[in-house]
Amino acid sequence: MPYIKEIHYFDGQSHGLPNDFIRRLFHKRVGYWRRSLKRQIFKKVTLKNMQRAKWLLNYALRTRNDKWYASLFNPDTGQVAGEHSPGYYCLPCMHVERIHKMMPECKIIYLVRNPVEQIWSMVKFMNFKIQKKEFEDISLDQIKEMCVDNYRIHNTDYLFHLANWEKFFPKENIFLGFYDEIRDCPDQLLLRIFDFLEVEKSEDHIYPIVRKIINKGPEYEIPDNIRVLLGLKTYDILKGLHERFGGYATKWLEEETEFLEKHGALPECDLNIQKTSNNICAVS
Repeated sequence: MPYIKEIHYFDGQSHGLPNDFIRRLFHKRVGYWRRSLKRQIFKKVTLKNMQRAKWLLNYALRTRNDKWYASLFNPDTGQVAGEHSPGYYCLPCMHVERIHKMMPECKIIYLVRNPVEQIWSMVKFMNFKIQKKEFEDISLDQIKEMCVDNYRIHNTDYLFHLANWEKFFPKENIFLGFYDEIRDCPDQLLLRIFDFLEVEKSEDHIYPIVRKIINKGPEYEIPDNIRVLLGLKTYDILKGLHERFGGYATKWLEEETEFLEKHGALPECDLNIQKTSNNICAVS
């Protein structure tokens, strides 16, 4: 894996972000790139490790193109290489096709989250962690506007975006997992991923850090009226996930159905949701 957690190469290009160093320094939409680069450059381990320092200079200074992207990965013999950029999951079809042309044997790890929780988590992260706003300083109307933004709702339509990947990559090259597994059974999730990547499937490679909460977001509960709106906006998405995956996706639908019913907002439907077992981690 690269020293920088999220490369954001393909989604950066899909959004038309600049590829050269100077313009990226001052562009308002590449804040993550600046923050992550700054953290890495001033780490003690970077100052002592020449190979790491060279990698970071290459990462920061060279113009972003396919050759640059390939230069970020230097696996040893017998290793596989990859990166983690969550923005890739909703790439437009043309950019997924481009990835396939570059790396036709690429394996995709696609993790799905309850759409209601995903939207609220992103709104909290961007406003209260990145922009350092206070919850009390933002009106409910402003929060509502941020949460029910059409672009944000569309990005939670996992089946729509997954279909773009499935147009080009065979299903055996796409690993489907759930955010909840990171919380409930990270060891089992990692072992499944090891198996999928065809690397050594051993618990020796599961380190204690996988059970720790990293980069925890602000603990603000979603207001009831906002959750009702998000539940209604994403209800069809939740039904689609339930019908395809069951397991955790059914649990999400059950939870949002119960909440909407409690607040008298449940859409008219004849969906009969089957209760799931408690052993959800066993669901693949």
